[in-house]
Amino acid sequence: VNAVVYRAADGHIHELYLQGSTWKVGDLTQLTQAPAAVSDPAPYARADGVNAVVYRAADGHVHELYLQGSAWKVGDLTALAGAPPAAGRPFGYARSDNVNAVVYRGADGHIYELYLQGTTWKFGDLSALSKAPAAASDPTAYRRAGGINTVLFIGADGRVYELYLKGTTWSFGELG
Repeated sequence: VNAVVYRAADGHIHELYLQGSTWKVGDLTQLTQAPAAVSDPAPYARADGVNAVVYRAADGHVHELYLQGSAWKVGDLTALAGAPPAAGRPFGYARSDNVNAVVYRGADGHIYELYLQGTTWKFGDLSALSKAPAAASDPTAYRRAGGINTVLFIGADGRVYELYLKGTTWSFGELG
């Protein structure tokens, strides 16, 4: 199914989807009784084949709307993992090791990762693990060639930084 998600003025996450040759709209917030969004949504395809959308609510919690079978569900990833609140827009991606991950910037300028281990959401402080400088932008993430998981952000000093996972160790480097 072709689909586009967006945040409406009322904070609801909507999905435009193509059914046959007709575009339709669904209010995912209403369907799941999820809290309103204060950040734009970030859709991603999880490693387990689940379609998901992550966003930040007013309380700083990262929520995931996910399609299970034919029903949309909601999960409060921040509460499930016991993670610190988000200050910006979260970004979800499937890591090269088939781990579902969501990265975000915390109020302390650290980059955090929420990740699904088995059936349990956990979190890691990637900034502390890698000794990276404080972030001034929201992160984005992707899988590099060679299976290296990478998170990019702009530091408080205006430089572009990369957090990368090699094996089981998070490191950082300055890109410019």
